Amino acid sequence: LDAGHERILILEDDVQLHPEHLGAFKAAMRELPADWEILMLGFYGEKYPGVASSIKRATYLFYHRFGLFNWGKVNKKFLEQLIMQRYSPNLWRLGKLVGGHAYALTQSGCRKLIDFQTPIFLQADRVFSYYPAYHELRAFALDKKLFTLADISQDSWIGYDDRASKIMKKGKSLLGG
Repeated sequence: LDAGHERILILEDDVQLHPEHLGAFKAAMRELPADWEILMLGFYGEKYPGVASSIKRATYLFYHRFGLFNWGKVNKKFLEQLIMQRYSPNLWRLGKLVGGHAYALTQSGCRKLIDFQTPIFLQADRVFSYYPAYHELRAFALDKKLFTLADISQDSWIGYDDRASKIMKKGKSLLGG
């Protein structure tokens, strides 16, 4: 922010690129609204629409309404936004997720998260789920994740600089960069 960057890319040190998803990423970038603030490129622990996640959310909201099992203390908007919502063919409106290991921020998105986390009281990954329960945030997630964590993937790039370098060069050429 101090350097005036308009967009910021955050990658954990152990991310692994899914080069087969670069075409879907290009399509998602065309669908992304001009006023976006956060774009999740790699994440886990999300809930998609379906019977099981809808039942879980309805149960939590029932507990909240009647103050059962301490759920009355949970922010109702947080519970309502648990499930990802389809935004476009290649994007979701962000719901609750557990981990975010690759994401992009605009200046406004970055400022909002810094202000919310000063002083720091949440793990960095948790802020994506909690901030929207209290404030407006134009947050989206890719339908086909561009990155995963090396320790949860089939392969690991750790110690394989040549392979990672080749794939990153291929990704740059596909994106025209």
